[in-house]
Amino acid sequence: MNDSLNIPQVLLRAERLVEEVSLHGKASDLQELLELSSEVEPLLKSVSGELFARAALTLLRPFAHTGRLGELHGLYNQALSHAETPESLAWLRIRLAELHIGSGEPQQGLLLLKTTSPVSQNTELAFAYAKGLAHRELGEFNEAVIELDAALNVAEQAGNQRGRILMLNARAGVEVRRGRLEDANPFYERSLHLAQRYCPDQCHAILSNLAATQLESRNYERAIELFLSLIESSTIDADDEVLARANLGLAYVLCGRLEDAKKTNQLVGELMDNGFWKGGTALRHLVLGAIAVISEDDSRGHRAFQDLIRTAELENQAGFMKVGRVSLGALTGNFEEYEKQAIISLAAWEAMQNQPSDEPMNALERAFIARNASGFELRKDVTAFQIDAGGWVDLSRRGPARRILQTLVDAYPEPVDAWVLFEAAWPEVHVTDPSMMSKLYTTIHRLRELGLTEIIETRGEGYVLTRRPTSAS
Repeated sequence: MNDSLNIPQVLLRAERLVEEVSLHGKASDLQELLELSSEVEPLLKSVSGELFARAALTLLRPFAHTGRLGELHGLYNQALSHAETPESLAWLRIRLAELHIGSGEPQQGLLLLKTTSPVSQNTELAFAYAKGLAHRELGEFNEAVIELDAALNVAEQAGNQRGRILMLNARAGVEVRRGRLEDANPFYERSLHLAQRYCPDQCHAILSNLAATQLESRNYERAIELFLSLIESSTIDADDEVLARANLGLAYVLCGRLEDAKKTNQLVGELMDNGFWKGGTALRHLVLGAIAVISEDDSRGHRAFQDLIRTAELENQAGFMKVGRVSLGALTGNFEEYEKQAIISLAAWEAMQNQPSDEPMNALERAFIARNASGFELRKDVTAFQIDAGGWVDLSRRGPARRILQTLVDAYPEPVDAWVLFEAAWPEVHVTDPSMMSKLYTTIHRLRELGLTEIIETRGEGYVLTRRPTSAS
């Protein structure tokens, strides 16, 4: 749509925000659009024709978000009668279809798109994007891929870099929805490369998506690297920074870096307590509760999850209510500390991805995933271990090795001095000569050969576990 000197500036600002929200879905952009809609709505009484249609187009999402659904459809019909160009008609149908798709009515969105005829390259790309999303939400992944690949080809031939980035992100989203996380990452990497070169304003949204898929794929170190890059970005806003730091804290928990997690999540809690968050009351209670538990403040976590359940009941948010009850159960149930933190953190992360509001998670399945999140399993009597389900390694006849491993587990995540480990391994032996420590070094070397190379790390004058094991009976 071409700008004109006769178009009110408030309308031009609203149109840019509508595009940003459609592309990125950022809470801060949506909040600004909602606030701006109070200035746009009075224009409907003083304009007509194409200007009325354009003003109405910017109000569709605010009306939907604030529950004014009856008024929304009336406004849409009025706008259709005022629209003077085929492009305005196309945009109205595409944006309304997007609202149907985003509110869990993808079939309605597809039906509306069937009455739409793209009349420009921009409307053609937006049309294909919306159809791809509708097919994705319906689970029709092959159809979604066909639509999005065709649109990607159009954007590439036209040299439309924003269009290429949009379609690559959408293709990644299809792979995520059908559980092929590793297949999603190359699409995000390609879109990030393009954004860094042509559209820097889109980098933080792509970084966020890429980091989230790395986190869910259990590529924790890569996820940490990406979340740190996101936090350091000059274009990130306060809401996105809180979200990125909360996800960073979760990544630290899941890879066993609990001290880093505590520091990160304490900062997130302070930011949220000081008002640096507009992501919703229920979500705030959930994240604060998860942070409290990770920081070993169970009483504060208990209060936060009770507040979450009450808020979710009032706002009829079944997904958040379920996560709140799971989290309270984790606090009071017979879980080890690591398992408790991972269960609640995964629940919080799912909520931050807006999944519970649309399709509440299977909490028990997530708890099972969390139970094995570290990839390092150890029998309770320390007679065997396994790494990433690669088969059990027997230690039943290796008494000193078992006692060394038990001492490192008890001290996790702190290092243990080599002399302390020697005394634990051979309690009946009194060290009279430093050369006797070679027994310890040989035993540590043997444990690493058995599969603990990346688990037992030399730290100063001693050793430390890089991951906390989960217990197996």
